[in-house]
Amino acid sequence: RWVGISIYEEINDIACTELAFAFESLLKQNISISPITSSIQGSISEMVAYICGDTLELRKKIIHDFKDFYSSRSAIVHGGDKNYKTNTYMNFLYLIKNTISKLLTSDDFKKCNNLNDVYLVINEYKFRI
Repeated sequence: RWVGISIYEEINDIACTELAFAFESLLKQNISISPITSSIQGSISEMVAYICGDTLELRKKIIHDFKDFYSSRSAIVHGGDKNYKTNTYMNFLYLIKNTISKLLTSDDFKKCNNLNDVYLVINEYKFRI
């Protein structure tokens, strides 16, 4: 829903914030499942990196870029500076489309029935030797 709303938003800062809401809606961990959690920003950026990043360098870049994107979202939501760059919206629109596509089509995630299953796949991937 948030992705669709953002596409029609005329104000870039609001559109980017709506994309951040879309990432949260898709990937935010349920506190009742795991009471010990990292920051929302850290958790979602790692999930997106493992879902979309095919190499270590790409995963590092996704985490770095996502944290910058999310920091701007927080500043806007809490009344701070509005500093999204012009191409930020398109980059993160592509990233959420890629995230959704991989969750639906990747062999790694095809057997996942819920978000907890996705967490299990990612944790297995993160900690394998």
